[in-house]
Parts: sequence; structure tokens; C-alpha cells
Amino acid sequence: MDPYHISWTALRSKFYEQYVSMNLGTNTSIYAESVAFNNLTLGTSSLDDFHCTVVQKGKKLQKTPLDIMCKFIDGLPKALQYFVRAGRPSSIDDALQSAKMGETVGYRDDQPSINAFSAVKDDVVSKLESQIQALTHKLDTLTTTVASNQRMPQKQESRTLTCYSCGGKGHAKSVCNWAGKKDAQPDISCQIFAQNGHSADDCYQYVPVSVNRQGRGGGRGRPPRSQ
Repeated sequence: MDPYHISWTALRSKFYEQYVSMNLGTNTSIYAESVAFNNLTLGTSSLDDFHCTVVQKGKKLQKTPLDIMCKFIDGLPKALQYFVRAGRPSSIDDALQSAKMGETVGYRDDQPSINAFSAVKDDVVSKLESQIQALTHKLDTLTTTVASNQRMPQKQESRTLTCYSCGGKGHAKSVCNWAGKKDAQPDISCQIFAQNGHSADDCYQYVPVSVNRQGRGGGRGRPPRSQ
């Protein structure tokens, strides 16, 4: 048949029969094509040739784009398969580009690829160990700083003492910083010196002496003093 002297209807019929029709009853070669498609592997072919073969046969068998991409990846060597899947390709063209990158760094040859993967893995583990050590050091430093900031001026005082002025635990009346501006609150801790019995706004280090009413407070009108 002369391809230059064929009607459009005949040409369309031939095209449909060759590339579209999947009726096994009318085209017995489809089964053989399907088997050949499933057995495709890269072998010694170039990635471009293998890509074209998979796409051509996949379209002839009316495979979906996802099936064609999966077949392309499955036909690659194991190490190269791993490299391509790690890139999460969304199309066969993406898979081809990833495969070419993997081939460049030696992932087409299984043994060098495994060695390369081991080297990358060791490098990642080493970096993680360094980061963990650095975080541990920072945490220790932070813990020491917080503990230092929380040291109270009355750290030498016995926790069994009860102040007879404000009723707070942990200090004696002679060192009480309750200014007497408000009523004593034994269950409250001063935010300045963490001394029980008063809040920061009723502490001698915060309230002027003139505010002290009727001599109330542990110091009985004494001026503010640091501990």
C-alpha cells in the first residue's frame, strides 16, 4: 500500500488498529506486547533509549502515565531504583532526570552505589551526633544558668524557720523584708528575693520607707537593705 495514496479513513483505521485497539480477540499480538512490556529492563541500553521504549510500548498497551513511570523505575538497577524513588518523581520525565543524576554519581552500578550510600549514611550520622552533643552542651549551660539565677539571698537560712512578723517560712524576723504596705501573705513568695510572706510590691527593696504604715513589717521602719 502506497502511504502517499491512502484515504484518511483508511489511515485512521490503520492507526487505530496499530496503536489504539486493545481487543485481544482481534489483535492476538497484544498479549505478547504486554509480556514484553512487563519484562523490560535497562540492561546495557542508554537511559534515553530505555525511556523511549517504555513510553512507546506503554502507550500502545494503553497504560496510564503512572503505570508507565512505575515500569520505567522497576526496570532500573536496584540502587538506581532507590535513588529515583527517593526523589519522588511525579512523571516519567522526572524519573528519567533523576535516573540520569543517579547514573552520573555511579548509582547505575550497584556496588559503587551501595558504597556511596554507606558514605552518605555515615556522614549524616556523624552530623547528627555533633548536633546532639552541641544541644546537650547548651542544655547543660542553660540548666546551670537557671539554677544560678534562682539562688535566693537567704540560702543559708533554715527552711524550718517561721518569721514572727509576716508568718512566712524559711527566714527569721530579723531578716524579714516585708514592708508592711499590705497585709502579710505567708503563702506568697517575693519575686525579688523569693522570700515567703509578701509579694514584690510589698518588699523593702521596692517600697520606700515612708510608705511603711505604723511601723509594720519585719524591719520595724528600718531602711531598705540588700541581702
